[in-house]
Amino acid sequence: MTKVLNTILVAFFAFFAAFCWVYYVTKLASTSLACGGVMAFAVICLASTKKLPKKTANKKIAKQLALQFALYGDNGVVVELYQFVGYDVDKRDDGCIVTKDQAKALLALDYCTKGTGCDKVLALCRQALLLGCNQLHLWCKSVNADTSKYLDLLPVKLQIFDAGKAVALLQRYEKMPNLAVKKTPNNTPVLQYAFNKKRTKSYLTCSAFTFALAFLSYFPLYNLVWASLFALAGLYSRFNRRFNLAEQNIKL
Repeated sequence: MTKVLNTILVAFFAFFAAFCWVYYVTKLASTSLACGGVMAFAVICLASTKKLPKKTANKKIAKQLALQFALYGDNGVVVELYQFVGYDVDKRDDGCIVTKDQAKALLALDYCTKGTGCDKVLALCRQALLLGCNQLHLWCKSVNADTSKYLDLLPVKLQIFDAGKAVALLQRYEKMPNLAVKKTPNNTPVLQYAFNKKRTKSYLTCSAFTFALAFLSYFPLYNLVWASLFALAGLYSRFNRRFNLAEQNIKL
């Protein structure tokens, strides 16, 4: 549904912009309508064929978090997260067990540099069974390709939280530890504010108003230029992946 609404929004402003510009040049309503219709149709065709990959949690932060877990091996941050969302935590010498409702899971962290292999996953499953758990919550950098083949055959339900999911969850519940991530000079707060999707409505409202004003003003070209810039800024704010990180639907 969101994709359909986005397509309608872009098609409408493509039609509106093309109509205004062509009418300013030709003063022919029929030609302007035809050009606007062609532009809207082109946008709809492009939107139906092009699929944009979602940009999720920052890869540098995910890499740094995985490195910190691998170096210190401390699951205190993760345990605190589970307690915050309502799990009962039982720290034992032979493992950490988290329970909520009917779920009883062994919580395991395995942040090795090359990813978690099949033998490690099977060993953790055996440990979970010995502790009477019906789930295994594995926090790791990644899972090797050979492990994925056996996920449906495991005797316990396995939930994998890789580095990207870990960052998303810790940021969502404001439990992210301090990381020594080198900051880059781009993505300044001003640009983050100016091109966030929350600004879309303001930009497009200004664009529509300025387009309409072009037909009443003594300086129509000036208004058309500004209206086009407002429209581009609004559409960029709505669809850009740089300043709008996609929120992952992850649950513990």
